[in-house]
Parts: sequence; structure tokens; C-alpha cells
Amino acid sequence: MLSSIQIIDVLKNWNIWGGVNLAQDTVPRLSLPEISRFFPDRQILALIGIRRSGKSTLMFQLMEELVNQGTDEKCLLYVNFEEPLFTQYLSLDLLDNILTAFREIVRPSGRIFLFLDEIQDVPFWERWVRIRTDQSVKVIISGSSSKLLSSELATLLTGRQISFNVHPFTFREFIFYQDVHAKNLLDTLKQKVEIGALFHDYLKWGGFPEAVLKTDEYKKRILLTQYFEDILYKDVAFRHGLKNINLLKKLGVYALTNICNRVRLWRIGKRDGSTFCGDRSSLFFVPPGGFPALRTSEIFIQVQGADQDTTKDICC
Repeated sequence: MLSSIQIIDVLKNWNIWGGVNLAQDTVPRLSLPEISRFFPDRQILALIGIRRSGKSTLMFQLMEELVNQGTDEKCLLYVNFEEPLFTQYLSLDLLDNILTAFREIVRPSGRIFLFLDEIQDVPFWERWVRIRTDQSVKVIISGSSSKLLSSELATLLTGRQISFNVHPFTFREFIFYQDVHAKNLLDTLKQKVEIGALFHDYLKWGGFPEAVLKTDEYKKRILLTQYFEDILYKDVAFRHGLKNINLLKKLGVYALTNICNRVRLWRIGKRDGSTFCGDRSSLFFVPPGGFPALRTSEIFIQVQGADQDTTKDICC
């Protein structure tokens, strides 16, 4: 097990009290004020979202906001459980040792704000978090939506949490990064040509923060292709125990190239020689409540069974 000195030596590279401000030069997220309103409350704050959507950066921005509100930076602790030195020790003992080392060496005076990034990788983490919340520690957690859905959080934390969905950049955040500020309709009309061009780029490349920050189109394409494969293989296939990965990829590509079209499953199979077996409704997985943001933008397709009239929305 790691010593207190080793633990703090790792943590200082991620925390403001270690001389690092990872929120610097990042695009402020629109959800920041909404989440910040819950700092005084006891509930656990949960940031849930697709991989690479900016959950960690949002945590850094929340820490910066706390400092701006007057919180002592020594009362803030950020822990990244994907840190290589921690991954081989993921357990409740590690959580205890991290908090103990922080209190002994950094010596916070006042309420501790504990940021736990990718916490779902620690077995039985929810038990530890529930106890610490009852001990006047404000806990903010993050997790991939492929491993930690809001409905599962409600069960694990028994109503002690408030969940926030973290998405890639909205178009407003996208143009903010491009130094275009449209606060009202008049601002929009004055910059409609520039905003129209940026909207074309947004539709083409999307809002994943790291892709937005890149200027080389070749690098954007490679990065987004990697995201597609990681989400498909590591998230969708792993979570649902899918074995036919090639078919899954074909379905994913077909969905992305048929946005807003209505298709029949048997035609997909006929097109690439695949055979669909079992319950057709289990081929696609849409969480309860669906994806309101995508529905609003009409970025989805509807799948219709070959032998039924009912349709299913498939997010792309």
C-alpha cells in the first residue's frame, strides 16, 4: 500500500494547493452556475456523461469557482482514479488512506470538498461516500455514463445525490471558444455570417472539447474515429455483453450515416449479409427518458421492425 508521502506526491500534480490550476484557459461550461448553487447542501453531486465530454475539466472549473467564492484551496481535494499509481490499489482502504494523508499533510481547516473522478472503478465506493457525506465532507463524483447511469446512482446512494448530465460543448459554448459572443438576437444578427459558418463546422465536427480545440482537420478526424470506436467497443459492447462486434460497428456506422431516416432492421441485414436474431428491441439501448437534447435537434433515426408498425428512436 502507498505511504502518505507517496499519495500526496501524486495528488499535488492535480490540485490547486500543489501549484496547479487545470481550469486555466478552459472554456467555461454553461452548467457551472447551476451546479455551484448546490455547494452549501449536503447532497453528493454526481457528474455523469459520455467519455471525453469534459467531466474532469468541469471538476477543475468547480474547484476554481470555490476558490473565487472564498474557499481555502487547502480544503479542495481532487483524486483521479485513472492515475497509474492508484489503479493497482483501488479499494476502500485506498480511499481511507488518501483522505487521511490529505488531512495529515495538507491540513485543511474547514469543510472539505472532495472531488472523486471516475469513482466507479473503486469496488463498493458508494458505501465509503455515503459515510463521508454524513461526516460533513462535500463529495463531488464523476463517472462514465456507460458504467454509471443516473438510475443506478439513485439505487447506490439511496437518494443522497443530485445528478448532472455532462454533454460535449453546446453550440453556445462552441462559439464562445471561437471568441464569438451572442448574448441576444441583435448580437446574433450582427454576426450571422460568422455564426452561420461556425454552425456548419459544429455540425461537421461536433462538440467534443478536445476535437474542438484542434485546428488540424486530419487530427480531428483521427480523434473522433477513436472516440467512436472506444464508445462502441469499451462502453456499448462491454456494458451489454455484446459479442458480435463487427455487426455492432456496422449498425453504428449505418445509424450515423442515416440520421433522421426511418429504416427497417431486415434491410440493414440484407444490405451487409447479417442476420438478426432474438428480440429486435434489444439491438439498441436507449436510457429511460431518451435523449431530449438530441430529440430537440432531430439528430436521431427511427427503426421500424419488419413485422411491426411500432418505431424506436435511435440516437446518432
